[in-house]
Amino acid sequence: MRYANEEAPMAGDRIRNSTGGLGTVTAIFEGSSASSAPARITVKWDEGIVEIDYDLAGKFTLVSRGAGSGMAHHGTAGRGRS
Repeated sequence: MRYANEEAPMAGDRIRNSTGGLGTVTAIFEGSSASSAPARITVKWDEGIVEIDYDLAGKFTLVSRGAGSGMAHHGTAGRGRS
């Protein structure tokens, strides 16, 4: 499972849906042991109070990735510093 921009989902990712809504991936559920790709993600949308499970990440685009993920930042320069 990958986002529309081909990045693999990770907890803490900020994503955008096709209508421009922003949300945060709060959980990743791994698939079978034969595949390292997530089988499902949970997203908490900024404009809602519930978390929703999705089994297709291709509807979403990665906007930014937190520093704790071990991956490069995408548009979040300077965040997280005290």
